[in-house]
Amino acid sequence: MRVRFVSIFWATLCCAPFALAQGDNFTITGANPDGYYLGNNPAVYVDPYTATVTGPGVNYSGFVICDDYTDEVTVPESWTVDSSTIGAGGATNGLFQSDNYSYTLGSQGFSYSGEQGYNMVAYLADELMTNENYNNQATADALSYAIWTIFTPSAYSNITGDTSVQAAVVQDIESAWTNAGKNSDYSGPAVTVWTPTSWNGDPSRPQEFLTVQTPEPPALASLAVDFTVLLGFLCVVRRRILRRVKA
Repeated sequence: MRVRFVSIFWATLCCAPFALAQGDNFTITGANPDGYYLGNNPAVYVDPYTATVTGPGVNYSGFVICDDYTDEVTVPESWTVDSSTIGAGGATNGLFQSDNYSYTLGSQGFSYSGEQGYNMVAYLADELMTNENYNNQATADALSYAIWTIFTPSAYSNITGDTSVQAAVVQDIESAWTNAGKNSDYSGPAVTVWTPTSWNGDPSRPQEFLTVQTPEPPALASLAVDFTVLLGFLCVVRRRILRRVKA
């Protein structure tokens, strides 16, 4: 998703299950939570953004990642989406599934199918969310532009002059190709693609977004373990009390 650098409350934005899900409602609720942005013309907020997704069996509120640099939406715009999980076959009904790409960044050439591209963006989306890497602006800048460049190679030109970010973008795309795209074998946490199907108001198509299934926060896992231990302790105490009463 692309987010033009304007008010974070009314920002203009560029930018789950294996079986296809239809008819969920997607609402974009905010731009980058840290206010990070980058770009020459225009300056755009980098990933991640925030959104809600609701529908049969779906009730999500949290971070989303845009893989679509060309289109734009505005907070708090809503639209209808289909969803699918990225796998060896790419993303069912993904906007870029049937496309093919061939371009050069500097001296490095890239060529891949839409199917391979979805495995690449899944890999980079996982990299962005792992260990909260999105809190580091340099990392968020590079990974966001790498994700956008995979499906919109012209996005790379919006960081012309920023050689450090450009170098990082090329490195990130190379890594994504080697580790997930070449054999369409992304194997990290589940990445869901939310593809727009219908919308009202703005005549232009909304963006496509991704969500990454993150592990249970350590605090919650610890709480669950502690609660289980507490229940066991109470059970033992209760048994001892009952034995004393019976005696």
